[in-house]
Amino acid sequence: MSDVAEISEELVLDLQTTFVQNCCFVAAASLVVYDHITTFSHEMQYIWGRKWNSVTALFHLNRWLILVYTVISLPIGFLPLPSIKGCTAANYLLFALTLMLYVIWAAFLAIRVYAVGSGSWKLAILVFLLSIVPVGTNIWSNFFDSFAIIEDIPVLGLWCIFTSNASPALNIRLTVGTRACVITSDVIVLLVTWLKTFPLKREADRANIKSPLATMLLRDGTIYFIVLLALNVLELAGTVRTNVFLYASTFLASPLSSIFISHFLINLRQTAKAPIEDGLGSQRPSFVHPRAGERARSYDSSLRFAGVVDNMGELLEHNAELTDAAMSWEEDACQDGRDTDAPAEPMFDDRAEVV
Repeated sequence: MSDVAEISEELVLDLQTTFVQNCCFVAAASLVVYDHITTFSHEMQYIWGRKWNSVTALFHLNRWLILVYTVISLPIGFLPLPSIKGCTAANYLLFALTLMLYVIWAAFLAIRVYAVGSGSWKLAILVFLLSIVPVGTNIWSNFFDSFAIIEDIPVLGLWCIFTSNASPALNIRLTVGTRACVITSDVIVLLVTWLKTFPLKREADRANIKSPLATMLLRDGTIYFIVLLALNVLELAGTVRTNVFLYASTFLASPLSSIFISHFLINLRQTAKAPIEDGLGSQRPSFVHPRAGERARSYDSSLRFAGVVDNMGELLEHNAELTDAAMSWEEDACQDGRDTDAPAEPMFDDRAEVV
């Protein structure tokens, strides 16, 4: 009688665990599909038809890989795979897609830091190496330390389960180490974004001039990294304390990361196309005329960034000049009656390279 009671309790626990996993899984898949449907028009308007570069390549790889991952994982998650070979192949496919997404996200973070951080390759490489740590740990844990088994679960029948040879203590150490590296990377990106962008936004606000690119980078960048930081902390808590957090973070981390990156890149394109307005609400031409001493440096910086990272923070320094250079240029033009289109004084668009 006691054996039957123990089996019943174990069965109830397994069913409850499966139910929670399936709920988190369906929620994540629904989120991906919903986001693709609701943002498709913006994708067509701001991404499609653009020349291929770092922004468009990152966008398409990130956006469509997560959709492929979702479509493939749905049948794998809900349909039984009664053979070891089929179970292993299906899970290896999902693992490979996940690793590709990790590489894309690491590249995105590195390019963001390089662009906003005044072209610092050392900082960008550090962020990339920290962000790529999950690739190494997942390759080891999923391809070398894990294996598939077929279990006959009451009520559910034959079911494929992917399990690990590693001890719980080793899994905890790997998870903590991996999440610590990712969190450190997120913090670096957030700090660089604020240190490089907030002073420009503050100066523009003091001059009553709108700075859409700086505002967008602060808003979207902060929200994006805070959400990812929260997910990483939840995964740590789930690994050490309770599986409830672990399920939520495991199933939602990848979709949310992919969605935030897609929205970030779409918003960059949208900001680049929007007209600049002054403090009175009237539209100001989207060009500035830097002081002579700054023109060569600005143009060289524009060329250096435009070919690599497009509009991912590349021209923030020109927004800083907007507070005085653009206004003094307009005042001089009105006083002197100079032709602003004269070839001897080329105009500079602070977002010309980002569209």
